[in-house]
Amino acid sequence: MIICFGEVLIDCLPNKEVIGGAPFNAFAHLNRFDTEAIMISALGNDQHGFKIKNFLKKENAITSYIQENNNNTGFVTVKFNNKEPQYTIETPCSWQYIKSTSEPKDGKIIIFGSLGTYFNKNKKSFENLITNNPQAKTICDLNIRLPFFDKKHAEFCLENADFIKLNEDEATVLINYYQCTSEKELASYLFRKFNIEACLITKGTEGVFVYTHNTTFHTKITPLSNNQFIDSIGAGDAFTSRFCYGLLKKQSLLENTKASSKFATEICKSQGAIPASKEFYKKFLL
Repeated sequence: MIICFGEVLIDCLPNKEVIGGAPFNAFAHLNRFDTEAIMISALGNDQHGFKIKNFLKKENAITSYIQENNNNTGFVTVKFNNKEPQYTIETPCSWQYIKSTSEPKDGKIIIFGSLGTYFNKNKKSFENLITNNPQAKTICDLNIRLPFFDKKHAEFCLENADFIKLNEDEATVLINYYQCTSEKELASYLFRKFNIEACLITKGTEGVFVYTHNTTFHTKITPLSNNQFIDSIGAGDAFTSRFCYGLLKKQSLLENTKASSKFATEICKSQGAIPASKEFYKKFLL
């Protein structure tokens, strides 16, 4: 089982509304990979909440760990600058108040991010989750969404991660925090200080740089043309979901990274984070 913890919300794009939230996007992909996956989050009793529930029902997804509270369902206003999304997170909202639960206890992988664990109630609930699942590998997607991020919270995330996924901007923030001179030096520092197993840095059209205790490699991608590229919403989440799927299936680190990069690239050909067609996933199955 793969457990996804954190935000589920509505992305309000200039021309439409789509369901989003980094861990939720990963959850939706994993469900379509025919993997047992659950989402721990919270919704409000409102129109946006109903929309998300209806989507999950159509997807035949497990919903028993998605709570409901008296706050509004989360939503984010999305604007674009040269096809790159800029996010404004509206607060307070339901996913910022995730209650602790005694279940599940059989997770093999836990996906979490810096946004969903930033708020105090969620932080405690997340700590309870990893205590109940000591056997699970944890992967953190360090989504820096100011003002919901600082060095102290970065260290909370790093202390609880076996794998860390960063984009180029996020890596730069950590390089500055820890006064490193390069991404390679940063990875070495994270290994020593936080005992992280692997650091994955996604760099758009440059591909992915992977650092472990024993090896370093770079996987390249074939960039999309201007006509093919629609937007990059959810590309990082797509990478995370396919990487965790490959990890669960014991795919080699190199082949898993290549497949995850390809999957993320393909996501950029459609608007929003989750493709309309489930046929899209077949060529990425193991």
